Amino acid sequence: MSGVNRSSRPVVAARPREAIHPHRVLMALLVVAIFICAVAGVVVMASMGQTTAALVIALVAGGCFSTAALC
Repeated sequence: MSGVNRSSRPVVAARPREAIHPHRVLMALLVVAIFICAVAGVVVMASMGQTTAALVIALVAGGCFSTAALC
């Protein structure tokens, strides 16, 4: 059985350096803006009788939300 090569340094747990990172704040503001625009677009398109456009707006907004969640 071969031996495991371990370093002599102790393992240090990662600590959060900044809980509020500018990238996270920017993404949160972007997601909120997309949500507001998507809701307004869906309401306007649905009230005009263009349900296909409303569904397209909802699908694109959902894709943006999924992307932001994975980022």
